[in-house]
Amino acid sequence: MVRAHAVVSLASVLILGGALALPGCPAPPEDPAYYCDEGHPACPPGQHCDFEAKLCVSGGHADGGGTDGGPGTDGGPGTDGGPGTDGGLDGGPDGGVDGGWDGGPDGGAAEDCTVPGDEDGDGAADCADTDCDGAGCGAGCLCRGGEAAEAECGDGGDNDEDGLTDCADPDCEAGSCGAGCACQGGQAAEVECGDGADNDGDQQADCGDADCMDAPCDANGYVCRAGSCVCGGGEMTEQSCDDGVDNDCDGTTDGGDADCVCVPVTTQNPCQDQVDNDCDGLTDCADSKECSSGEVCGLNGEQCQGGQCVCPGGDPPETLCDDGVDNDCNGAVDCVDAACTGQPCVDPLGNSGCCAPGGLCTAAACTD
Repeated sequence: MVRAHAVVSLASVLILGGALALPGCPAPPEDPAYYCDEGHPACPPGQHCDFEAKLCVSGGHADGGGTDGGPGTDGGPGTDGGPGTDGGLDGGPDGGVDGGWDGGPDGGAAEDCTVPGDEDGDGAADCADTDCDGAGCGAGCLCRGGEAAEAECGDGGDNDEDGLTDCADPDCEAGSCGAGCACQGGQAAEVECGDGADNDGDQQADCGDADCMDAPCDANGYVCRAGSCVCGGGEMTEQSCDDGVDNDCDGTTDGGDADCVCVPVTTQNPCQDQVDNDCDGLTDCADSKECSSGEVCGLNGEQCQGGQCVCPGGDPPETLCDDGVDNDCNGAVDCVDAACTGQPCVDPLGNSGCCAPGGLCTAAACTD
């Protein structure tokens, strides 16, 4: 232990348990020459304050006290100003004030991202300093990727001082420019099309603004078209009941819409009425339960075959002209069908065209 006002051999000094001990001597008084604490850390040159023992001891620790102007160690609690690593117990680089052997790095001066200058002395100032990434750089300004960026896009100010304001600044693309307003293509655009307000300030509101074309303007599928808010499905009543769309904009879809609820119907000709009479999703010949093969499905004798309504005689012209049947389903029977002219015929009923005395169909009118 070395005292400033006494000559004592350093070899005879023992530090035991953080307290000063001299063989055969009592504890020293609180003499300013060697007493120190957090409030009075100054020690003679070549010594530093052991805050636990509250005594000045030999040796120096960086950030123990005083102001360091270079890479060496200081003797007081001032701000380090030099580069390099200190030799104190904090283990951190010079650049800040150490509270004294706290085991943590020097804090240093923090970068202020809103005031021009390199406050932390790391060679990068403001937004160019990675410390500022994501931090505000002033009103309506945000540090992004090492640069100041416009963050408030509807206040009329050039917040990042790049000569561009609000939506005209690429920083604002797709950003909000106010309630119901978004920056699109360098301009403010209406994005809320059913609130009755001119959100982008172009004197046009809702569906009256071209920005709102085909945009939702009300609940249940209403959209802007031709300047009006109309039902996007375009139907007064639900007619398409299996497309997953609320076609009549009443808030219900497909089977959930009363328009689509099937009520069994009985008609005189269930296989040719185009109605799903039994509510199974199938109509006419496609419904084999209601319209089995052979059931009449057309006005000219067509029949159900293989789920289709077809002419049982096929499509070729009428060739059988004396059976009383419209074999080609064109509505003309036997000699009435022009295809039978000159064909053999028998007309016992007298209602199948003119069968001449020679037994051949003729196009001429029959006379008694």
